[in-house]
Amino acid sequence: MARCRYRDGDGVTRIVERRGPVGDQYGKLAEDALIEALGARRPPAGGDEVTLDTKLTVLVDRHIDRLEEDGRAATTIDTYRVTAGKLAKAIGGVRVGEATPARIDAALRSMRASHGAGMARHAR
Repeated sequence: MARCRYRDGDGVTRIVERRGPVGDQYGKLAEDALIEALGARRPPAGGDEVTLDTKLTVLVDRHIDRLEEDGRAATTIDTYRVTAGKLAKAIGGVRVGEATPARIDAALRSMRASHGAGMARHAR
């Protein structure tokens, strides 16, 4: 028998287990069955899905697009886009999996030092 805990898309951690055939002395077949079951359980990554490899600049652009769809003022959207461009210089290559609180804080502090407190607030 092979067993593990798996966190599903709804955020709940569940125990998933698979059993191998009777002659599976070391559980290799059960482990293979478990890995296959976990792969089938995981939803396929779509183009709009956020993964650990998604760049933060992509998330910022998506957020600004949603604000625009929600009907925010054109000047607000323009301000955010200018801020996003400046923020991209500080964290342009950082991916979601690499985005630690310390790294984000350092980027916001550098925005404050180079562009002022107002720009840092917009970047936040």
